[in-house]
Amino acid sequence: TAPSLAENADVKNKASSRGCRVALEVDRLHRILREVDSISRELERRLSDEVWDGVRNSVAEVAKALTAETGALSEGHRSSAHKLAKQMRGIREHVTAELASLAAKNHATQERARISRREAMLARAQHDDSDHSETSPRIGGAGGASSAEGEKQILTVSDSMFE
Repeated sequence: TAPSLAENADVKNKASSRGCRVALEVDRLHRILREVDSISRELERRLSDEVWDGVRNSVAEVAKALTAETGALSEGHRSSAHKLAKQMRGIREHVTAELASLAAKNHATQERARISRREAMLARAQHDDSDHSETSPRIGGAGGASSAEGEKQILTVSDSMFE
């Protein structure tokens, strides 16, 4: 049996009413979705800003700590270089003093040896002169040439040279 006209109108009215409510609900949901999207972008931007601020602060702290350590290292190197230079200066002064002392001893020893050689040569020359006057002149001697020129000279070293 066919529905009556009133029933049809009532069904159409209800469907229309429901359709209107669904359209309004869809519109409301789209607005909420746009708001959520806007809020999401704002939260993401704020979070990104906070993260970047944290990263910048961390990098600044690390750079500051690195600068401080670099300064401490540089200061340590300067201090070590100063101590090393002082030690080297002390060693150089000690070696210079020891070499000067050794040179003075060597000079004194050479002077004593030179004096001893002169005395030995004078004694030998006096001895040779006394031998020449008592004996005949040597063969090949060119009229008074010293016999010490052709002979090997003996070097006399005193024990005091080794002190």
